[in-house]
Amino acid sequence: VGDSAAQLANSPIGFLRVNVGTGVGHSILDLIQIVEHTSGRTLPIEWLPERGFDARCSILDPSQLRSAIEWRPRTLEEGIAQMWTALSAPAGAAR
Repeated sequence: VGDSAAQLANSPIGFLRVNVGTGVGHSILDLIQIVEHTSGRTLPIEWLPERGFDARCSILDPSQLRSAIEWRPRTLEEGIAQMWTALSAPAGAAR
């Protein structure tokens, strides 16, 4: 997300509302498994009943963003790994 925002801010395009995603859907269980694998930790999960407003699926189409700037989405695994590395760095370390 940060990469695309920086590229848009530095482009002559001006204001543009776009989706920043991969076009691939993932479940909450997928996300949990990726975070657990990346962190090497087991997350304490408490499954609660579904609420009426919970989204069953959210898939963002990044085609408009890709046509506006030279940007390609990373996989969810790559994004989680990058975030985990940044959050795991000692306080004050370059990120």
